Amino acid sequence: MRQNKGFFASLFDFSFTELVTTKIIKVIYILVVVVFAGLAIISSMNLIFSKSTGLFSLILPPFVFLLIVTFTRVFLEAMVAIHRIQEHAAEIAEQGRENRN
Repeated sequence: MRQNKGFFASLFDFSFTELVTTKIIKVIYILVVVVFAGLAIISSMNLIFSKSTGLFSLILPPFVFLLIVTFTRVFLEAMVAIHRIQEHAAEIAEQGRENRN
């Protein structure tokens, strides 16, 4: 069985036996949500105080925010699924090697 390395040990693992994506995926998602929430708030405030106020300025920034967060979440979930497939395939290969011996 493989032993999980720490973040920095995985980051500088030039053989790519340890993957860092699953270790930092939560941080990436939090950063995306915070940054785009801030941009949506700033954008809606600018639209509200501009001359072209209206329902459009209240609906568009939150809608764009939800759209970006949704697509980011789907992309990051796909990344995690790919990494889990890789981890499970490695475990299956290891079990096959043990059974041959």
